[in-house]
Amino acid sequence: MERKTFDIILDKAIDNGVDWLNETFSTFFSVFNALMSGSVAAVENLLLLIPFYLVIALFGFLAWRSAGRSLAILTVIGLLFCYSMNLWKETMITMALVVVATLTALTFAIPFGILAALNRTANQITRPLMDFLQTMPPYVYLIPAIALLGFGRCPAVVATAIVALPPALRLTNLGIRQVPSEQLEVGRAFGASSGQILFKIQLPEALPTIMAGVNQSLMLALSMAVIAGIIGAGGLGKNVYAAIRYLQIDKAFDAGLAIVILAIILDRISQGAINIFRKGLR
Repeated sequence: MERKTFDIILDKAIDNGVDWLNETFSTFFSVFNALMSGSVAAVENLLLLIPFYLVIALFGFLAWRSAGRSLAILTVIGLLFCYSMNLWKETMITMALVVVATLTALTFAIPFGILAALNRTANQITRPLMDFLQTMPPYVYLIPAIALLGFGRCPAVVATAIVALPPALRLTNLGIRQVPSEQLEVGRAFGASSGQILFKIQLPEALPTIMAGVNQSLMLALSMAVIAGIIGAGGLGKNVYAAIRYLQIDKAFDAGLAIVILAIILDRISQGAINIFRKGLR
């Protein structure tokens, strides 16, 4: 009986809190919704406005510069497959959602990761918070996003950014903390300020680790962007969700294969960028 009463009180408090947020910050949520939806639409329109063969050539060039000829060939063949299966628009919508969500996550993850590395109190606060965000099932983030922002691309971006945030923050924190103390002492001996030490010693030295966090965030954003198709985000996730509803195995396989291709391309290009950064620091 006591547990049931507690459940009722807790559920009512959560409902009242959501209602209060919607009433108090309705203008903010409307502006934020328009901003996020507009950002995704802008990237999506740009990718769709450019002829598909130029987009494929661009990604092929990035793959060649970052990881070599083999990946460039795989990228071109994979994207041509997406186009030939009439999934080009959905692939570009998913790409736009991943790009915007990842950039949104990094906007918060990297600064707060730096703060956590330099400040013990911030580290003690962010560590359990990141544990909570990483262990919570991804579907759970869709519920408050829908409650506050409705259906569409904005809640999808927010939920995806939340899922993508922890690895970038953690690895930014870790990379800065792993900078050898001898290098910091040399900087202080030459009279460098805290800001100079951060931007000229710690961040360049930690850059490969930070980029590894960016890579992980990118992959998590892609996986969550597919899940977000449930709430109207569009893209390949919408195709997968529709195929599940109507048991269209062929359509699910096509969309799933396109997702795999996109994941491989983004992962290998970002991994190649990490290797380039590492070589540049040697």
